[in-house]
Amino acid sequence: MDNLLQSLELATNDVITNLNTLDYEDFVKFVDQRGVVISQIVELSQSGCKLTAVQKEQLERILASDTPIRDRMQEIKLEAEVGLQKLNNGRLQHSVYEKAYSVESLFYDQRK
Repeated sequence: MDNLLQSLELATNDVITNLNTLDYEDFVKFVDQRGVVISQIVELSQSGCKLTAVQKEQLERILASDTPIRDRMQEIKLEAEVGLQKLNNGRLQHSVYEKAYSVESLFYDQRK
């Protein structure tokens, strides 16, 4: 259990240290890694392994780091939303100026 908590704390501290330089893919890797470790901790706790006071303090430190990580992930999400909105606006503007008629159509002039 100590090794799992220590690896989780190290990964969390690495993310906190490089918080402003990490991109979306780095956060995906972190969340995946964290999910694996947390599932292992849950399995151990369900099998009867109890957390000691030191481990609980370590877990509290890890959980305290969640807020800045979530805030940065939210910033990245908002940046992506703005980018998608610009892309959709560009597509909309492009479709406005596209030809509204078929290029291969024929017109017949009927004179009487």
